Amino acid sequence: MAIVFGVFFLLIVVLPLSLIFKLVMKSKKSSWSGEVIDKKHNVTEDMDDKTIESYYVVVKMDAGGRDRNIGMSRQLWETFKVGDRIHKDAGKLLPVKG
Repeated sequence: MAIVFGVFFLLIVVLPLSLIFKLVMKSKKSSWSGEVIDKKHNVTEDMDDKTIESYYVVVKMDAGGRDRNIGMSRQLWETFKVGDRIHKDAGKLLPVKG
C-alpha cells in the first residue's frame, strides 16, 4: 500500500512540480532583445464557462529567426506599444522596455 501511494505521489505531485521548476529556471537563464511588432489579447472560456484572458506581445527578435509570442500580465502588456524595444536579461523573469 505504501509503495502504491509513493508511486502515485511521485506521478501526481513531484513530476509536475519538477517540470514547472525546470521551465521557470530555463526562462530565467535566457536573454533576448527585439522589437514589439504586434500586441494580442485572447479571451476564451473554460469548461465551467469561466472567462480566461491572455495577453502577449509579438516580438521580432534581434538575433533573427522566428518572431516570438511573449505572454505577460495585463498590467505589463498595457505598458508596451507596437514599435517599442523590449529585452529580457538573464536572471530576470520578465521583459522590460529598452
